[in-house]
Amino acid sequence: MVKLWTPLILALIMGGTYLSGGKWLVHEVAGLTTIVLFILHMVHKRMWWSSLFKGIYNQKRKIMVISNLLFFFFLLATIITGLAGGGFIVNFKPYWGEYYRLIHHTHTILAHTTLAFFLLHLLLRLAYFKGFYKKVRS
Repeated sequence: MVKLWTPLILALIMGGTYLSGGKWLVHEVAGLTTIVLFILHMVHKRMWWSSLFKGIYNQKRKIMVISNLLFFFFLLATIITGLAGGGFIVNFKPYWGEYYRLIHHTHTILAHTTLAFFLLHLLLRLAYFKGFYKKVRS
């Protein structure tokens, strides 16, 4: 259960910091924590990557794979723009100059899109486990 709630809490911290205009250091620490958890999750799910080209693709599996890949690529883009636009822990602001605003806005748009794909990822996984639980129970 901790595995499910941790990314949600981190997303609320990062979004809440952005909306309140508050402590950006908290936002960056939560972002770096998300990066570490993302890497650990990808290592833990490494067998999923090797199974992409195996088996039969029914409609449910196609939807899961497409949504997971979109979530992966949007999160990767959010991480890259977040690291590029960081200003407290990882400071690349001096290197970007006038392009910093563009990076910041791109990061914000990508973060909102990533959050939508994250929620879709969770909903699809919960629906999958709910159906699996029903099969095991009966």
